[in-house]
Amino acid sequence: MAKIPIRITPDPIFQAVIEIRFVPTERFNIPQIFALLGNDFTDYQQSEIPRTVRESDSSLKYSPDGEFIKENLTFGFGKYVLLFRNIAPYLGWDKFYNFIKTNCLKLLQVGMIGKIERIGLRYYNIFKDVNNLQEFTHYNLVLSEEEEYTNKSVDYKSLLIRERYHFNLGLRTHTNVKTLTESMIGTLVDIDAFVESNLPDSLNSETLELINNLHSEEKKLFFSILTQDYVDNNLNPEYA
Repeated sequence: MAKIPIRITPDPIFQAVIEIRFVPTERFNIPQIFALLGNDFTDYQQSEIPRTVRESDSSLKYSPDGEFIKENLTFGFGKYVLLFRNIAPYLGWDKFYNFIKTNCLKLLQVGMIGKIERIGLRYYNIFKDVNNLQEFTHYNLVLSEEEEYTNKSVDYKSLLIRERYHFNLGLRTHTNVKTLTESMIGTLVDIDAFVESNLPDSLNSETLELINNLHSEEKKLFFSILTQDYVDNNLNPEYA
């Protein structure tokens, strides 16, 4: 099992997302969400897609009505979804999780959120100026050495399963990424960890525990992808 640092520098995370899909209760009320949470944020951005369109198109069902914004943290919400984002610079799990927990506990008090249908945690990582998977990962997507092919780019996707946890893994070289402060080109490591079965009947402490567990599982997978040599020599790992 790969050693898991508590911190690496530079941090490749340029966006972290938590999505909670749910069945709303009869008490679901968007104006009340504004009353509960609006004062904790500095801005609000309304969805450009009208609600009538989103409700008539099943592919848009889990799109938020809009997002509250405070610096590089956002909280999006809709009739069937809660969406938390941390855009680079990443604040670290403790601070991001506290942001999620604080807002979930406020919503828990008013009983708007019914049966949880899916909990997802997604991390987007960019390894700047690295476009050869063999340089930093255990993946070796190379054809037979007898054939003289040059691999110009890779776009790899896989669905992985570990017990109740599922992971959509994406690796894509030569990817252009823009954050709030800079533009980068390199290899994207995209991990979408999620749980869809045996979920709580409401937004509660079990939901928060599952979010925390998803983070631990995602982190295990992330460091199992990277070679230890690359971590030690390029990412300045700090261990507990």
